[in-house]
Amino acid sequence: MSRSKYVEPTFRVIPKSLTSSVRASRSVFIKLTNPRFSSLLALPSSPRPGNVTHQPGSSVTYQPGSTRCWALAYTVVFDRGQRDGNSTKALRKTYPRYLALMTFALSFSKRLDGRSFILDELKGFAILLVVLYHAGGVLAWNNRLHGELGVDIFVLLSGAGLALSSSSLSTGAFLRRRLLRIFPAYWLILTFVLVMNSKLLGLAYTSKDIALHYAGIHAFFGDQYALSINDSFWYVTLIVLTYGLFLLGRRWLLEPGKLVLFGSIVTATLTYAFLTTGQAGCYSHFALRLPLFFVGIVWGTALHNGRLEIAPTASLGLGLFLLSYVAYTQGVIFSGLIVAPGLMAGYAFAWKRLVPAAVDQFSGRILRFLGEHSYEIFLMHQPIIRHYNIHFLGLWLKRSPDENETIFGMILTFLVTIVLSVLLRQLQLRIFKPRVSPGSPKGDTQGIAS
Repeated sequence: MSRSKYVEPTFRVIPKSLTSSVRASRSVFIKLTNPRFSSLLALPSSPRPGNVTHQPGSSVTYQPGSTRCWALAYTVVFDRGQRDGNSTKALRKTYPRYLALMTFALSFSKRLDGRSFILDELKGFAILLVVLYHAGGVLAWNNRLHGELGVDIFVLLSGAGLALSSSSLSTGAFLRRRLLRIFPAYWLILTFVLVMNSKLLGLAYTSKDIALHYAGIHAFFGDQYALSINDSFWYVTLIVLTYGLFLLGRRWLLEPGKLVLFGSIVTATLTYAFLTTGQAGCYSHFALRLPLFFVGIVWGTALHNGRLEIAPTASLGLGLFLLSYVAYTQGVIFSGLIVAPGLMAGYAFAWKRLVPAAVDQFSGRILRFLGEHSYEIFLMHQPIIRHYNIHFLGLWLKRSPDENETIFGMILTFLVTIVLSVLLRQLQLRIFKPRVSPGSPKGDTQGIAS
């Protein structure tokens, strides 16, 4: 191809579904692979002779600079300079030249269907962080580890799990499968906590509070109900909400820009509602973590398809603007969007590669076990290791326990929590006997409601 054949070349993003139609219109499909943004931005306005090879009906590969690359592929379309063509005018109107007009694509070595060991290990890692955080709250320890980030990891993994296992299910099958996963165990634990709180701690609750909890929507009604019976039960409301959001948003699984905009609007609405009504608990526990769910959906979809493509669309720009700048002007920073993925990467990429293989295998087995039962552990661990532990230690010692005695009791009661979680999970599996599709791993019915 000679340079003279091109007049005012235009770069534009092209979805895979439109590739064939673009080629049919005598445009040239270019796949640019380069790890450096500097080389990418230095892409000449028109190809030089020798840089592009082309055969009729084939793709064109243009590689400026080094041919070494990460698994990043920037896919663009180079449109022949047809000044008077309607298609060229439409492209210029839709994709201004100054945007660089490229689809950022991340490719994976293989696709992931259902669940994987690393996802269960991350859930086990997260539940340990949460337990340490709540134990430290009783012992008045300095929160240096910020174990509350374990909940952020759960929310992100929940979105990823739904994208991996439930994207193709019908609405009825999805709701039946997911609600049977969370509510039977939750109702049993809720009943247990209500009885224990009444008999041991002398606590009583209103009929409205109890009804909202059994419906799983109590956190929508503010801190008074979200954190009343058990500090962990607010998470059930978040799960119910995310299931509904997933059903509404899964039409955009292959359009990350629209999914980001949808998630930003929902997050902004809930954040504004909780802030203006003074619901600090729901704001910090609930609203600030919601964006992680949509990040998880995008990540899970990428793992499922083996590829992630993000185009510079108006939806993506508006969503990021709303979630970052607009939120920042109101004093809201979604720090979990950076810290939680970084913590996950530290475990998956650093710990598992730096420790000896025997240590990795041993810790991995423990974390996978905890991850498979993380939902039950999450819901019941707080009252058991905190309130009931101190209550029974006081009865046994005839006085208030000191710090070491409280720690010893926490270890024992955490082991009791694990045993109860395993028994509850086995009971639920026996009663409902969830069916697993042939291509899906059995872990798809386990974990923290994802």
